Amino acid sequence: MADLLESAAAAFAVVRLIQLRLASRFPALLRWLAVVGLCDLVLGLQPQTSHGYFWTWLVVTPLQSLFAVLAVSELFTLVFRDYPGIRTLGRAGMYTGLGGAAAGSLALAVWFHRLSSQSSSQLFLAEVLQRSVVFSLAVVIITILFFLSRYPLSLTRNTYVCSSFFSAIFISEALRLLLDSLELRLNNPAIDLAEALFISVCMILWAVLLQHADVPAPQQISFSTIHEEHLLGQLASLNQILSRAGRQ
Repeated sequence: MADLLESAAAAFAVVRLIQLRLASRFPALLRWLAVVGLCDLVLGLQPQTSHGYFWTWLVVTPLQSLFAVLAVSELFTLVFRDYPGIRTLGRAGMYTGLGGAAAGSLALAVWFHRLSSQSSSQLFLAEVLQRSVVFSLAVVIITILFFLSRYPLSLTRNTYVCSSFFSAIFISEALRLLLDSLELRLNNPAIDLAEALFISVCMILWAVLLQHADVPAPQQISFSTIHEEHLLGQLASLNQILSRAGRQ
C-alpha cells in the first residue's frame, strides 16, 4: 500500500515536471522521481513477505540511493549557482562524506558477515548503506536550509519550492529510518505508512506549486537593508576563500 501510494505521487510529479517544461531545469530530480516511482510500483505489486520482494528491495535500494545523491547534488548546485567556490567544495565535501559513510558501512558488513548467514548479511549491508546515504544527505539538506534561512539568496520560485519540499522528503526519510532502527525487525509498518503518506503529500503539493518554465519572474523593486548587505558580504567572502582554497 505504502509503495503504491508513493509510486502514484512520484508519477504525478514526473508528469507535472514535463508539462511545465522543467525537465531540462531539474534533470536529476526528474530521474530520481522516475526511479522512485518505478521501483515503488514493482515493490508494491509483490507481497512484502515474499522472496521476490526481498531480492527486489535489495536491488532497488542502492539504485534509489544513487539517484538521490545526484538529485541533492543538483539542488546544491542550483542554490549556490552564484557562488562557485561554495558550490564546488560543498559538493566535494558531500561526496567525501558519502564515500566515508559507505566505507564504514562496508566494514560493518564484513564484520557482520562473519557472524551471520549470507542472506542476513546482505540485508544488513543494504540497510546500513541506505541509512548512511540518507543521513549524509540529510546533513547536506540541513546545510542548504541553514543558508536559505540565514542569507537572502536570489533564487527562482521553483528553486525555493524544490528546496523546501525536497528537504522535507529527505528529512522525513531519515527520521523514519531512525525510528525503524529502534525496532527489533528494523521495520515498523505504521511508521512506514505514515511516512509514505507524508512523502506523497509533499510530492503532490510540490508539483502543484511549481511554475511553468516560460512564466517570467515578477519584477520587484526591493531595497537591501544594511543587515542583508552584511550577510551577502559574508557569503561572498566565504566564496572567495573557498575558491582560492580550491585552486591551491
